[in-house]
Order: sequence, then C-alpha cells, then structure tokens
Amino acid sequence: MNINPKAPVLTNDEIIINAPLIDVWNIHTDISNWSDWNDEISASRIDAPPAIGKTFTWTISGMEISSTISELIPGQKISWSGTVNGVLGIHVWLFRDMGDGVLVNTAESLEGDPVNEQIDFYQDGLNKTLRAWLESLKKKAEALQ
Repeated sequence: MNINPKAPVLTNDEIIINAPLIDVWNIHTDISNWSDWNDEISASRIDAPPAIGKTFTWTISGMEISSTISELIPGQKISWSGTVNGVLGIHVWLFRDMGDGVLVNTAESLEGDPVNEQIDFYQDGLNKTLRAWLESLKKKAEALQ
C-alpha cells in the first residue's frame, strides 16, 4: 500500500537513527507500547503481533483511531490505514539499514471532506505530528545503545 499522491494533505519526512535496524524496527512495531515513548500518542493496543489484516486502535490528539495493517515486510516496511471523523489516513513507514544507522522514512496522506475544508490546519498538524514521531523514535532507539 502507498499513500494517495492526489490527497489534499501529504507529508513525507525522514530521520537517521543511530541504532541497529532490529532495535528501531522492534520499537516501532511494538504498537501496544507506542504511548511509552511517543508523547503524541496517549494509548495504543493490538491484540497480537502486527500482521497484514490486523486491526489496532490508538489515540492521538484525543482521537481514537482504528487502523488496519495493509503491508508488512519485516525490517523494511509497515503501512496501515484508518478513518476517523470522515478523514482517511494512509500511513507508510520505510526502514533502510545504512550500516551505521537506520534511515526511517514516513509518508502519510489525509483525505475526506473535513480535510478539504481545512487543508492548512490538517497539513500543519500532520507535519508536526510526523516530525515528533520520528524524533521520539530516534530518542527511544538511541537511548538503548
């Protein structure tokens, strides 16, 4: 699954994390513990290990979202989508071992009537949220080293 390149709100961001790929991947895909290291997320829960077709719930900015994993390539890619309050979000994460660290890329698209009505609001919020998520992941993974 890829983001919708024609959606009115698109964000793509990346960061280098100075930690082994396995650590970065395991932290990020331990969905039930996201709120332990990501201040943007107040709750998250998945009932089994992440797998294609698995649904998980998470709460961010006061919104509870139910997302379904659409693609999972261990150590390389995880993507999911979910709809809340008329907004469809498609989120893709890519992980690339750089030898001395991991390049983590995240891309997300948002679409739906609420987005169309407040594009700047959603764009600004998504940019800030994804940057904070990347920085929190980096801080957590590098703290383990």
